[in-house]
Amino acid sequence: MVNSINGGSEVGIYNKTTGALKFPTFGMANLFPLASACRDYGAGDPVVLYDQLADRWVLTQFIDPGPPYYECFAISKTGIPTNLPADWWVYSIPVHASLFNDYPKLGVWPDGYYMMAHQFSTSAWAGTGVWPLSAIRCSTASRPPSNIKT
Repeated sequence: MVNSINGGSEVGIYNKTTGALKFPTFGMANLFPLASACRDYGAGDPVVLYDQLADRWVLTQFIDPGPPYYECFAISKTGIPTNLPADWWVYSIPVHASLFNDYPKLGVWPDGYYMMAHQFSTSAWAGTGVWPLSAIRCSTASRPPSNIKT
């Protein structure tokens, strides 16, 4: 079982049977390479989903400051996640050149991941954005999901 808390996006991985913490909690940003927007500016509104179709965990959070604005994705390489960066595939998905994406929601479908978020300009609500993120699911853990596109 995986959990994340807003405000630093701390991630906890728990034993499903006992509820005991399996590893020390860690910041989602620590899964991303040094000097990357997701490492340096990962800011919150984390989403945690289990992708039952591919037996993987999906973590997301937005970056702030911007523009441009991104959503950070970490996808576990197996259905048994760890706190080690090498056990996750990571992606920085550009969502908008000038509008901030807030309160993201994520859905898992057979043909990929779908995200929506409220968007804000510097002064006001600017609408809702929807992003189809096609992810080719692999049958083995030897290859990452590919072709994530917006």
